[in-house]
Amino acid sequence: FIGAPYAAMLLESLIARGARKIIVLGWCGAVVETLNPGDIVLPSKAIADEGTSANYIRIDKYPGISRPDLELSEKLAFYMGEQGTEFKKAVIWTTDAIYRETRDKIARFRAFGADAVEMECSALFSVASFRGVEIAAVLVVSDSVASKNWDPGFKKQQFKNARAKACDIIMNF
Repeated sequence: FIGAPYAAMLLESLIARGARKIIVLGWCGAVVETLNPGDIVLPSKAIADEGTSANYIRIDKYPGISRPDLELSEKLAFYMGEQGTEFKKAVIWTTDAIYRETRDKIARFRAFGADAVEMECSALFSVASFRGVEIAAVLVVSDSVASKNWDPGFKKQQFKNARAKACDIIMNF
């Protein structure tokens, strides 16, 4: 799925069918130079810069914040560590305007603490919180907008390898 509204719709359907523990696998773009294409990321929180989250959680100030389930995320982190998988915990900026990741917006969201950008996590965490289900996410850095020039890592072998590894981790977890 692509985008917060569609992701929320899919999650609502899974919850209605009985899902109570959800692991999200996705991609994200680095907005800091400490992340590179092929890195595996566990989101510690998501900054909501999309329209879906506010329908599920109270957002008292801009930007809103949503979080994965702490216990499930820690279990996933422990499992990944046991498997020898290197990963980084990161703050995710969720936007629904993929082509509006301007230099100014990137700088603003970095100032809010964002390490990476994607399009679904804040909404998924918000839905899960509202519905009382557990959720965690594993993201693979696909590209970087951290420097002046975009670094598209989609075809790089380290990205392809990390995607396969992240999928194996989730399936075995």
